[in-house]
Amino acid sequence: MKNVSGELPEPQVKGNSPDSATRAPATQGLVICSITDRESEKSKYLSLAEIDAALAPLIANKVLEVNSDYSVEFSPACIRVSKRRSSSQKPIAPSVSIRKQVKDWSEKSRVKMLERFASLDYSPFNESTSLTALITLTYPGDWLSVAPSAQSAKRHLQMFRKRFERAFGRPFFGLWKMEFQRRGAPHFHLFAPIPIGVQFNDWLSNTWSEVVDHPNPSEKEKHRLAGTGVDLAKGLTAENAQLISFYFSKHSSAGNGPKEYQNKPPEEWQSQGTVGRYWGYWGLSIATRKIILDRGKALFIARTLRRWQRSKRRVVKTKVWRTDSRTGVVSSRYLHRRQRVYSASQAMRLIPNGVEFAETFARFLKD
Repeated sequence: MKNVSGELPEPQVKGNSPDSATRAPATQGLVICSITDRESEKSKYLSLAEIDAALAPLIANKVLEVNSDYSVEFSPACIRVSKRRSSSQKPIAPSVSIRKQVKDWSEKSRVKMLERFASLDYSPFNESTSLTALITLTYPGDWLSVAPSAQSAKRHLQMFRKRFERAFGRPFFGLWKMEFQRRGAPHFHLFAPIPIGVQFNDWLSNTWSEVVDHPNPSEKEKHRLAGTGVDLAKGLTAENAQLISFYFSKHSSAGNGPKEYQNKPPEEWQSQGTVGRYWGYWGLSIATRKIILDRGKALFIARTLRRWQRSKRRVVKTKVWRTDSRTGVVSSRYLHRRQRVYSASQAMRLIPNGVEFAETFARFLKD
């Protein structure tokens, strides 16, 4: 990436040890992939305190004291450039917002989930007495008798959380996402730390079957043996907030994708009204810090983020239909197009390390 002067920055080589990292040369441009001298932390999940430490030099030097409508929001794995509504624009009429009925999985909800999961403080996951894992909670074959509505399934999820807190004596914090199987049965994916030194798999199977409590003893026993799953590998590979967000959005594409059926609720639930929220989080706080800056710097950062996203060259195979205007013959072919994660006009991007980006941003403003 070129800087403002048109010159490429000098390449930096990072060694195997934290002490071998060197600071990138001071430039007038913003280099997202620059290497900083911040020593590697033992904890892999970032917190709001680390973002504040990266932005502290700017706040101390009063670099950011400007009167502007533009701002940049920093979080552990998300950067957003936004503009405040000016007084000349038509204000939004104050009214009591009525929550609409949720009957399907929308693209707006997916983007909102991506941004929120990337903006949470996952530092509680760094406890040495826990291991982060992906927990799966499914329903038995005759699932309608125990979950006839979305409210009943959400009640089961809340009951499971309360039983976890009573059994292990600590709050249950983590993420959850609701999906559906082809047969229509719902299931939940939970990303959370689990205790070490206990037979957690056995406790999980027994507790979830008791929470669902199928009236048929045979079905209840089958559900106890095959109704739960614990994947420690997912917890080890999801080493930052960006990877966590990507994992939960992997099979959650709105409107297309091979796993789109997992976002379609059963007709039995749709006929009753809303199916409620598809995702949520417990016990985690939002780690976002907003910085006010002038229009020129804000637009430059927004353009840099878009160019950085395009440089990743993430493409997907898409089937396109064509109609011949002369003959009316309909044909199809496959094209490789750039993957659309969110709207092109939206200046929000997910990044691997928000602290390193904040440090680079601070050097850019000081130059």
